[in-house]
Amino acid sequence: MLQPYQYTKWDASGNTTLFFQKGLNLPKAKIIKAQSERELCAEQTAFVSAEDHSLQMAGGELCVNATRSFGAYLAREAWRKGIREEKQKFTVNISGWFRPVEVSVKGGEGPEWTVVLTLKMRFCGVENFGKEGLILRLPGIRHMVVDEGLAGNIEDNCTDIKARVREMVQEYKLYEEPAGGVIWARKVGKMWRIRPVIYVKALDTVYEEQACGSGSMALAMARWYYDDGMEQIIQQPSGEKIKVNLFYSKVVKGLKMRIRITGPVRLVSEGTWYA
Repeated sequence: MLQPYQYTKWDASGNTTLFFQKGLNLPKAKIIKAQSERELCAEQTAFVSAEDHSLQMAGGELCVNATRSFGAYLAREAWRKGIREEKQKFTVNISGWFRPVEVSVKGGEGPEWTVVLTLKMRFCGVENFGKEGLILRLPGIRHMVVDEGLAGNIEDNCTDIKARVREMVQEYKLYEEPAGGVIWARKVGKMWRIRPVIYVKALDTVYEEQACGSGSMALAMARWYYDDGMEQIIQQPSGEKIKVNLFYSKVVKGLKMRIRITGPVRLVSEGTWYA
């Protein structure tokens, strides 16, 4: 017999996430089915609670865009409860990260919002593989950023990009975090464009995503490593843009960083899914 599941579907700069309520026992097979094109068609899934301000990705990874979507979700829930404020701020607990984070939301009841996520961390350092790329070991997700200006266009070198990412996950040990991504980046004029492909270990899925917040953050940190500024506006495959601002201060054990990621979020749909 089919079971009913209440869901909402969110779009953060093109990166789509399904939200189900925290505590729901949704098997791996149903999560993958829900994300499929035939069903709810999304790139990832999270379990959320407005009561304790918590978000848990299905794969346990860090997801910047899902967290920004969660900020919009909380603003909408607050509006429904009579808190009629155009701008709101929330402290939330998310999977993959080691401390609570802050989201600032503008847009009232929606269904469109601008959401800023602020993360604080010590600089994670980089592994430099020359023209092959840089690895940034972010908590909850590990990214390899590949500058196509050095490595060549991925379209010219690869016929199956998802298979290539699975190879790179093993080759560069991107599996050591709950998720790993390869972010191909190309500078067009004054702006960087990315092509993010993300592997989630617990689900064994690989998605070529329409936007990636943590990948945009990794690219901004890679460009900062090359002395290319503290702000990057990065075009996503969806055509939307994500802005990343970096701030840092020197401390005894290295660099303390504050990272601000800004972009649009919209509610796509909500309802009951039967599976």
